[in-house]
Formats: sequence, structure tokens, C-alpha cells
Amino acid sequence: MFKNTFAVTLSFILVFPCFAQLSKPSIEAPNVGWGWFNLRMSDNSVKPFATDWYLFDPVKNQVVLKTQCDPSMCNELCRGEYDGDSYDIREKLVIGNTPGQNYIAKVRYSDGNRWSDWSEPINIQVPPEDLITGNELNIIVWGDEFVIGPDYCGVESSVRVQGSKSDMDHFCHALENDLRRITNKNIRVINEGQAGSKLSDWKQIMEQKYNSIYADEERYPVALFFYGANDIKSSQTTNEYAKTLNDLIYFITQEKKRRSMISSASYSTREELMPYDKQFGFRSQWNLVMALNLQNNNLLYKGIDLYQIMKNDSLRYLSGDGYHLDLTEGSVEIVHILSPKLEEMINRITKTDGPISLEQKINLWWNKNDNELVFDRQNLPLDRAFLSLYDLSAKKRISQPIEWSKNAISTVKVNTLVPGIYSVILTDSAQKIILSQKIWIE
Repeated sequence: MFKNTFAVTLSFILVFPCFAQLSKPSIEAPNVGWGWFNLRMSDNSVKPFATDWYLFDPVKNQVVLKTQCDPSMCNELCRGEYDGDSYDIREKLVIGNTPGQNYIAKVRYSDGNRWSDWSEPINIQVPPEDLITGNELNIIVWGDEFVIGPDYCGVESSVRVQGSKSDMDHFCHALENDLRRITNKNIRVINEGQAGSKLSDWKQIMEQKYNSIYADEERYPVALFFYGANDIKSSQTTNEYAKTLNDLIYFITQEKKRRSMISSASYSTREELMPYDKQFGFRSQWNLVMALNLQNNNLLYKGIDLYQIMKNDSLRYLSGDGYHLDLTEGSVEIVHILSPKLEEMINRITKTDGPISLEQKINLWWNKNDNELVFDRQNLPLDRAFLSLYDLSAKKRISQPIEWSKNAISTVKVNTLVPGIYSVILTDSAQKIILSQKIWIE
């Protein structure tokens, strides 16, 4: 009798926690800026299986961010009614929100079998955008999948959709916000993407815009391209794609004299849309054509390879259809990858003495073991520079001079910084930027 009673009691003790109610979480919004803020959850009793971030816009009277997955819309792509954001389970970056706007936020989480109660809602008052003076500089974005496409699985993320072209102008507005933040320049990102477009379509249909709307090369000095996906779906060969890409590079950089960054967007997990061997062939041609042109073309810049990014982390970057970018997740991360590259292009436009040569480039890396930034000046004739380090909220965290020893290495201890992404800027004695780079500090 005692054994049975003990067994029942022990069984109750072991099983009971599985059915205990999930604790009610708390939510806060650290690092609130005019175009971005973080949502952070705490007081959860278990590691979340998924999180439902919820943001409400009182002015529009609508939900602008909700990450619970809707099985009725996703079918087999949803893991069930308790599925949601399975990547940002404790912290969510919101980018592209309206400056000067008020939002109401709350959060809940699931263990895969049930949702917790909602947290108490909080009000987030976004400050107005900093006053940025100076001439307007426009970046024109051309392409397809990367700039236009809906959200999937019933996830609403229109908080990041404030662009001027359409309700799907999500990525371009987020990019504009980030570039204005890190450069403090009056930058506008113009979305000229067209669904279903290919490289050859741009040459045939959109070329005329550079002879009319965008003829002013001082006002529209930068072009950003994302091509590859629809080219792979077409009947053209890899050699035809390479020739079209080469013609595009010549037209935009040599004829129109525009600084141009071209990225490869050739990736899909759906073999019926894009066979793997054809994806690989187009990607190889993109790398080859870019390498050959970069040797003698100072107006051409190599962008990002979406194939490699999506392949390494499809959960973050690839939507449920296995073809489009996931606008609820991937855009923000891609913006942070692209912004420093575009910042370098923009800085070179304003320089009169030209960029630092490749042989004189300063290398920067993070030494985790010693908690320090390491600067290698290589053969650059420089003894001293000034370091400014900013966090994602654009707050300056470090401001100090640095000097190089005879071995061309200089280090800076950063023991007081919390882990995260920081912007590192070095200037010389004439206050010219000689290094501008983002780095992850652990």
C-alpha cells in the first residue's frame, strides 16, 4: 500500500510541472530611436517554443506586427496554432516605424502546447527623426524578389512598411532608415523593383528612366541591383545571363557614370522553380562577371550573395514558399549587412582625394579572448587616428585616440560594452574617414 501511494505521489510530482500554467511575461522597449526600437520579453517560465510579438498602431487603428502563425493560411507550413516567431524568442528588432508615432506593444509565448497570458501592454513613444540637413542623395533599387513580396503564414509586419511606393515597400524603407541613422545624411531609397522582372527586362523596359526621370547623376548617384531569381526561372542559359549582366554593368557605370552595387538573388529550395545546378551556374557567372569588371571599374561594387546567406540560415531568411525572402525576418538582417557597404559608397562620393587603395586598407577584428578591438594598419603610413564607436541606437560609446606601434597593430579594450553590433569609425588628423565598419562584439 505504501509503495503504491508513494508511486502515485511521485508520479504527480513529476507530471504536475508539465501542466503548470505558464507564467505571465513582461515586455519592455529598450533602445527606442526615431526609426527603430527593440521589444524585449522577460519573466517567461520556460524557454519559448515560439513567441507572439504584438504591436498596435492607435492612429491607424490596426495591428502592425503580430507573429503568431495562422494554420488556416499556411497549411503545412505552420507547425500549429501555438507556432509563431521561433527565431526572435526573447528580443525583436522593429525597424522602419513612423517617427514621432505612439505604439502599444504586448507579448506572449508558447511551449508548443499552449500560449501564456499576454503581458501587460506598454506604450512606446517614438521620437521625431533627427533634423538632417544637406542635399538629398537618392539610391535607386532595382530588382524583384528582394524588394517586392508579401509576408507569409498570416504574420503581419506592416510596421516596417512606410515606403512611398506601395504597401509592400518594406525593405527599401528599412534600408533608408538605417542609412540615415548611420550616415546622418539626407538619404532617400527609391523602390523601382517590379515583380517578375529579369535583367533583360530592365535593359529593354526600364533603361529609358535613366534618360528622363533619373538623368541627374548628382541627385541619383547610386544604383542597387538584386537580380538572378527570375533569370534562373527563364529559358536563358548561364552564358546569356552573364552577357546581359556585363552589358548592364557597362551601361550603368560607363555610360551613365553611376556607382552601382549588384547583388545575386539566385536562391530557392523549390527544385521545380529553380533546379539546383542552374542556381549554382548563375551564381558562378555572377561571381565571375563581377570579378572581371571590378578589376578596372571604380564605380562598381559587389553586393551580397543571397544564395549563401539563405543557404546558411533558411529559417531566418527564406519564406515558407521556399522562394521569396522572409520579409518578417530576413529584411532587417540584410539591411544591417548592406548598410556599411552602401555607406562606403556614399562616403566615396563626397571625397575629393579618392578612396584608400586596397593596399592601404585598415583591417579590424574582435579579439574575444582579450575583450579588445584590433586595428591592423598594414602598410598605411599612419601613426595616429581617432576612434568613435556607436551602438545600434546611434549612441556614442567610445571616443578616444589610438596609436600604432612599430608592428602596425593597435588594440582598444572594450570591457564595459554589452554584446551586440557596433559601428566603428576611424578618422585621421584631417577628420577624413579612413575606416567605417560594423562589428559584432561578444
